[in-house]
Amino acid sequence: MHSPTSSLKIEALPHEHSERQIK
Repeated sequence: MHSPTSSLKIEALPHEHSERQIK
């Protein structure tokens, strides 16, 4: 498991993109 901050930032990037595409 890498740093939690990196994971959050990396997961937040694709997450926002997915939410935008779904909308």
